[in-house]
Amino acid sequence: MFFRTLTFVTALCLLVSCNVRGPVDGENNPINNDSQYALEFNGTTDHIVIENIPKSIGVNSTTTAWIYKTQEATNQQWIVGMGARQNLIVQEDGRVAITNYLAKGRSNNNLDPGYWCSVADPEKVQLNTWVHYAGVLETDGTHTTLKLYRNGNLVNEHTFDYAVNGNPGCDGFIGGVHTGYKGPECDFRTPQRYVGQLDELSMWNRALSQTEITEVMQRKLNKDDEGLIGYWPFEEGKGPMSIDKSKYHNNAYIIYGATWVKLPKL
Repeated sequence: MFFRTLTFVTALCLLVSCNVRGPVDGENNPINNDSQYALEFNGTTDHIVIENIPKSIGVNSTTTAWIYKTQEATNQQWIVGMGARQNLIVQEDGRVAITNYLAKGRSNNNLDPGYWCSVADPEKVQLNTWVHYAGVLETDGTHTTLKLYRNGNLVNEHTFDYAVNGNPGCDGFIGGVHTGYKGPECDFRTPQRYVGQLDELSMWNRALSQTEITEVMQRKLNKDDEGLIGYWPFEEGKGPMSIDKSKYHNNAYIIYGATWVKLPKL
């Protein structure tokens, strides 16, 4: 899904008579110019496991998603991410955050749960409207900066005095995590299930700039886009799998639930 809640895009379409279709936000602004489907998660059982993400992700990274929350959060809810690396979540307080496990340079390199670091949106995510989030991680091997963007605007950032370890080999997840032990950084005890719709998810093995994030919001991605390691536009509309449109073919198998939903036309 792309061309959502951007005043610039709305104005542009008025000038060139774009055939805009799709859902609208609370002010009746079009938020989609091409997408037909999204995936809906019930917050109880629905989640997706992606096994091949660890083979392709780097240290510097970016994760993006369009989200449509239908109810207030009462627990932490997973949007998309990989094990202890580069995750977008909805916190218990209803704010979206980027989280990461920053252990390099600490005394206990692998196991301390206190090494999870996060940067959250100052505001709760708006319900019943599509919102775009992008989490960016930049590290020099000693310090790490986490940045969170909402609808292309930087809303929070913080630099931590620790860095990211090497690839932990954890699975990727969408809409919730699969519980069970798969290593020190991949031991999830609660399912962290998301409630609402998700669309146009992407993962990158480099830190995107603000200009690039704004561009990502406005177009379909290409498998040859530099650093793209996972891209799920959720356009199948049926079946048990969503094709990863990146060159890594990290297909999302919907075997644990999630429902295809048709997006309304204007």
